[in-house]
Amino acid sequence: MKKPIEIIREYQELLESIPDKIKESGLKDKFIYEKIGISKTNFYRRLNKPELWDKKELIELFELIIR
Repeated sequence: MKKPIEIIREYQELLESIPDKIKESGLKDKFIYEKIGISKTNFYRRLNKPELWDKKELIELFELIIR
C-alpha cells in the first residue's frame, strides 16, 4: 500500500503534466475548455496554476485527453 506522501507526490506530478498530456492528445485548447465548461481565461489560469483545478474539472479533462 502506498504511503499518503507518495500519493500526494504522484498527484502533484499528474497536475504538472497536464499541459504535456493536452499536447499529446492533439485536441485544441478551445475544444477542451468548451467541453469542460470553463472560460478561456480560467482554463489558462489553471494550466499555469494546476492546483486551481477542481475534481470535477480534472475528471472531465482526463476523460477527454486520455484515450
